[in-house]
Amino acid sequence: MRFEPTPTGLLEAVSAACGQNPGAYTIEKQRQLAELGYENGQFEAEALIQIEGPEHFSSLLLGLAPLKPHRLRVFDSRFGIRLPYQGTLFDDIEELRLTPPTLGHCEISIRGPGFGQAARFDGEMFIGPPMGEPHGPELLIRTPDFIIRLTPPALKFESVGSIDDMEHSLEEWVELLRALTLMSTGRATLTIAGNDRIPSITFPVDQPITGPYLDELPLISAFLDGWLQLLTNAGLRSTARFKFDAFWEANEARMAVDILLNPKSQARFEFPSLEIDEPSSPPEGLYFNSSSFADTSLIFSAKVFFEPSDDPEWRYRSTRFEALDVRPKVDDLEEYGMDQATACDLKLLIDPRNITLAPRRDTPEAPTTSQHQE
Repeated sequence: MRFEPTPTGLLEAVSAACGQNPGAYTIEKQRQLAELGYENGQFEAEALIQIEGPEHFSSLLLGLAPLKPHRLRVFDSRFGIRLPYQGTLFDDIEELRLTPPTLGHCEISIRGPGFGQAARFDGEMFIGPPMGEPHGPELLIRTPDFIIRLTPPALKFESVGSIDDMEHSLEEWVELLRALTLMSTGRATLTIAGNDRIPSITFPVDQPITGPYLDELPLISAFLDGWLQLLTNAGLRSTARFKFDAFWEANEARMAVDILLNPKSQARFEFPSLEIDEPSSPPEGLYFNSSSFADTSLIFSAKVFFEPSDDPEWRYRSTRFEALDVRPKVDDLEEYGMDQATACDLKLLIDPRNITLAPRRDTPEAPTTSQHQE
């Protein structure tokens, strides 16, 4: 701006540049000093890294493996002019991770053969850079618990961390353990869908997975499905997050699921005698009890059917159960049992306080059996 070289001319020029609000002008000028020239970022860095091969390079680009620089040089770059950075902001950096381009949300479903339930997860898809042989371009699908890596020749499924360290809600454990159980058979299929940019694709999971607790997973998964059903029937919901160790403490809840939902229950009641006024043929009784797992507690009842036994010590043995009721836990267990017996017109009540748990004599590795001692 041209102005007269006089005090008045200078004043008019400065006033015109600053406007009527010098405070606002000062704030804007401070913003410009702080931001102009940094539109593409303030810092640039040069790092020397070691790449161990094509697969390691792909993991670096997908953000699955950290960049561990042997030498790191940082520059303050303004208006394209790089000056060596003199501060201490990056002194403690030992590794960096890249964030690959995202393709957005997707849905993963894992199904087994037949008519069983599938496991479903939400994930996010990322695309790696185009690479030549031997692996070619790679697609990454991430969920909180596992990742899936897709290359032209193969699909790789990997868990994120150790299962012993994971902490999940009941519903999250249900989906994860069902998926692992299905894949452990080597006869599952995995479908990736729900993304507008990638067509739905399905892969056979014909290679059994490896990992801990593979023999126990089917039993734990079946228990979780059953416990979730009992909570639904009782009008309850579990919200707590817990670790895998909780399943080793769940014998009481597993027994409730087995009695109420398993047509071929592993539990069995045995009596030395049945003393009732009007014995039915075959004898029938009512079993009632409460059970807890994680942050939920419920109470239930079931009809028990007996038959005579050849065992001289235990003359009556249960043959099957029929679920009658499940609801949130009440304070008076005995009163609940009496009410259920009256409603179902059953004279024989099996009081849980008189039950002794014992291992099955015919199959020592099977779940525990209930015995009643007079």
